[in-house]
Amino acid sequence: ESYAIEAARRMQLPNNVLNRADVLLDDESRRLIALQQKLEEETEKARQLQIQLQHEASLLLQQKKSAEDSQRQLELEIKQLREGQTEQYLKDLKARERQLELLLRQAEEMVLPPTSGSIPDST
Repeated sequence: ESYAIEAARRMQLPNNVLNRADVLLDDESRRLIALQQKLEEETEKARQLQIQLQHEASLLLQQKKSAEDSQRQLELEIKQLREGQTEQYLKDLKARERQLELLLRQAEEMVLPPTSGSIPDST
């Protein structure tokens, strides 16, 4: 019976017909109709919450992916910085080695007399 009245409301039957049908319903039928309507409302609320949760889960997944991408980018930048510092250190080290070699040659030239291509004349 309750489905018939609800269907009649949805079909927009005249109010006097709906009111008369409602009067003819007993109390138990009215409670069942109220429970049915409450169930439909709660079902709709649950469906809306599910849609909202799915949307929020999607947003969280996007944020997680974005955070992971940012983390990978930062790790790459840190690695590049470290490699750049290592390269600079090696360049500085090589420059110092050249300076030491130059100082050693200068020290050797000061200690050892220059050798000439001719043998000194002993006559």
